[in-house]
Amino acid sequence: MDGFLATIAMPENLFRALCCAWPIQLLYSWLIQRAMPPKSKVRYWAAIAAVSLPLALLRIVLPPLVTGVIGIALSVLLPVLLLSGPVVRRVVVCAIGMVLMAASELVSAVVWLQLTGLEVMDASLALAHSEAFLLCAAIGYGSVMVPGLLAVAALCRRFFPDDTAPATVGRSGPSWLGRIALLPILQVPFVFILLTVSFNLTRGEASYVGVALALLAFAFAVDAFLFVQISRSAESRRAELEAALLEERLSGYLGESTAVQALLDDTARLRHDVRNHQSVVGTLCERGEYAAARDYLEEVVEPLRSS
Repeated sequence: MDGFLATIAMPENLFRALCCAWPIQLLYSWLIQRAMPPKSKVRYWAAIAAVSLPLALLRIVLPPLVTGVIGIALSVLLPVLLLSGPVVRRVVVCAIGMVLMAASELVSAVVWLQLTGLEVMDASLALAHSEAFLLCAAIGYGSVMVPGLLAVAALCRRFFPDDTAPATVGRSGPSWLGRIALLPILQVPFVFILLTVSFNLTRGEASYVGVALALLAFAFAVDAFLFVQISRSAESRRAELEAALLEERLSGYLGESTAVQALLDDTARLRHDVRNHQSVVGTLCERGEYAAARDYLEEVVEPLRSS
């Protein structure tokens, strides 16, 4: 246990965790919540703060496979649970974020190779070339992940401005969206395979890194296309629900109109009857037949009393 803690506490490991991994994870979490607001900001940042720092330190001493699983849990599963909006969109946005993070790491690797000439990079080399290491991270993530996720946030505000409206189509959505959402989920292990090949097997060779970047760009384009399709499906469902709502309201208005028309017809008949009764009573009174007029009025009023 003492050796485990001593490894974590080594200056080069602390430098890599506290000066790169943890700040980048916080930046990623902030960019993701700009695209989809959290259900509760307090719970969101409390969970991120409670999980991200320990994991950033533990990743130093864990095998690459376990580190990859931790990265998926922290960058995909945790935001999906804490953010708001339809599940399909949360999965797609987080998958796009993972692709952008992987592309940022590859860009950082290319810059690292150009600045230092070293084909590998570990914690000790990162500390020994701290300025180059931080510059690589700033260029890689600043040129790829930050503008990419800001663009995703703009797309969310453009296509999904209000999830609290009555026609929240994205929450149920057509069944095909749930199946297509498997695509970005499958991209996550694909991203880590590319990173493993680029960093561990080919040792950052420029040709392999370039191919990996091209594949990641293609994956990002596919995710963007899926995002647009989700938006179009949402708009279609919204239009269908609005049309159904208008049809229901129109049916209600037609029913009320029919009732009003029936009432008007009854009123017209009553007015006609009153005129006839008035004419008969007036005629009887002109003749001086007041008793007959009174009896006639009694006959007219009697049905009204019984009703």
